[in-house]
Amino acid sequence: APLSILPDRIDATVAQKLAAGARRAAVLVPIAPVDGELAVVLSVRSGAVSSHQHQVAFPGGHLEESETPEQAAYREASEELGAAFREGFATVDACRPVLSPVGTVVYPIVACRDDPLDLDSDIRPSDEVASVFALSLRHLLDDANREERRYDGRGVLPVFKGGPREVWGLTAVILDGVLRDAVAPCVHLADAEEVQQQQRDDPPGDPATSSYALD
Repeated sequence: APLSILPDRIDATVAQKLAAGARRAAVLVPIAPVDGELAVVLSVRSGAVSSHQHQVAFPGGHLEESETPEQAAYREASEELGAAFREGFATVDACRPVLSPVGTVVYPIVACRDDPLDLDSDIRPSDEVASVFALSLRHLLDDANREERRYDGRGVLPVFKGGPREVWGLTAVILDGVLRDAVAPCVHLADAEEVQQQQRDDPPGDPATSSYALD
């Protein structure tokens, strides 16, 4: 089932918008090894785009006729960041759609790549993109780099700090949900498995021979 990254009451609102014929769009949430660490890749939109100029965003755009959200996310990623960027990514999660401030229903598609991604050689940005950067999962999961801010008319929303640009708005909402519901559980599971493996490799000593055994 698609990953739900928003409360049920908001999911219901999105469903109502879809039923009313709202425009649909999709974004790719790309996770890849960058400089030796798993990271989320983001772009800064250029001044050449018609909306959301100079804002941090995931690659994405509106669905074309007869196109699925997954197809649209990968097509837009190829158009914005180049065909080489698309290679090696595979979908690991499709999220339930979220609602943009302008009423567009947006489908986040989470994709991962095993091979290292070079932000210089593997990306050929179009004129829609001013720059590209990556934030490591370690950085994003650090509470010191996340805060919540109140926006007039929109309530309290997450903001990610400490990178080349702040991540805010709908991009931050999507990123926050993916980190919380998809990434963090996997990280915690991996940590637990590592501890279990260490315990198997280094079992507790025999109390009778341990230097800590009581007389």
